[in-house]
Amino acid sequence: MLGYAALLAALLALLLPWLLRGANELFALEVRDGRITRVRGRIPQGLLSAVEDIVARPASSRAHVRAVVEDRRPRLITRGTLTASQEQQLRNVLGLWTLGQLRTAPPRRGGVRS
Repeated sequence: MLGYAALLAALLALLLPWLLRGANELFALEVRDGRITRVRGRIPQGLLSAVEDIVARPASSRAHVRAVVEDRRPRLITRGTLTASQEQQLRNVLGLWTLGQLRTAPPRRGGVRS
């Protein structure tokens, strides 16, 4: 019986970080050819529209944009082919929104935005 408890504890210790990895994520976007192709999480429509404009000029071929909560503030994490200027513009536009506004935005899941 003790062996099962130890096994369960070890399994939980391994799975818990994986389960909690997205706990601080506000939203995640996937960008291809200058268009947002996938949206996950909560993002206000005005912010989403601003992000669309930023990634469209110049068109980013492939990028991932995530907003997470760090020290009770939204923080942007980007990967891919965004220019330094685009990354700064994204940080600037995210800074216009409070954490409360981001957390109360309607949830968006998986769908491609048209």
